[in-house]
Amino acid sequence: MPHFILEHTNNIVEVINSRELFGKLHEILSASDSFHLADMKSRVVTYDDYYVGDGKNENAFVHLTLSILTGRSLELRQHMGQKLLQTLEEYFTQSKAKLNCKITVEIHEINRDTHFAPS
Repeated sequence: MPHFILEHTNNIVEVINSRELFGKLHEILSASDSFHLADMKSRVVTYDDYYVGDGKNENAFVHLTLSILTGRSLELRQHMGQKLLQTLEEYFTQSKAKLNCKITVEIHEINRDTHFAPS
């Protein structure tokens, strides 16, 4: 069930190798023993049309949303969020060095009662 959505501006320095990056992110989740690797789904969205801060060309962002079903402790979600953020900061070091690049992570809980998938 876990869904990763990585959103970023088109001016980041790195060329994203999604297999490599999502492999690392999936590994973080599966190491917690709370998620099954086979259930994880990930995608990248690149924005050509955006406005960050004062609109200067060197402003950029990378934002990761992780959507998971309810039921995990706040402690686990916070731990995962920190590890995911650390991984993104390591991956996007060039963008952080050369741009005003903001990197953020959000963990979104999906209500189990209103999530539908085949059994």
